[in-house]
Amino acid sequence: GIEIIWFPWKMTEKIGLAEISLKNFKDIVSTFSLIFNGVKYCRKITKKKNIDLFICLWIVPSGLYIFLQNIISLQTPYFLWALGSDVNNYKENLITRFFLRLIIRNSKAVFADGFELCSTIRKISGRECEFLPTFHKINIPENSGKKNNNPGKEISFLYVGRLTYIKGADILAD
Repeated sequence: GIEIIWFPWKMTEKIGLAEISLKNFKDIVSTFSLIFNGVKYCRKITKKKNIDLFICLWIVPSGLYIFLQNIISLQTPYFLWALGSDVNNYKENLITRFFLRLIIRNSKAVFADGFELCSTIRKISGRECEFLPTFHKINIPENSGKKNNNPGKEISFLYVGRLTYIKGADILAD
């Protein structure tokens, strides 16, 4: 019963996003396509589905989409759930570290699936980060989303991330 919306982008032949090199022209085009279309489709879905809250697996690219979307026009709150590959890959570069910091600082909350990763996020952003393994239920603070003007109406949220069993999206939806 979960709707999945795939968005087009010029995919690189690399297996994972963390393997992309910004020294390679094809990878740069692919990265631009991914970010541009990710923001475009998140905006489109946010408007169409009236999204109240984003839950982003990975700070980059998922959190980046929503951060940029919020700069451009919409102001939808978002949580980050860092899984490590993005933070560990981008934390050493000054430019990407700067973007990680901005995205984290503008989120309503940030979680990570490891204690060491929480520590790294604290160092990068100066924000508190809570440990959240993929099998743990989260309590969402009542003041973290848009005000619900329709009591009894279900809250809509958009999960932004790769839909795979290991990420625990099924548990999140439950």
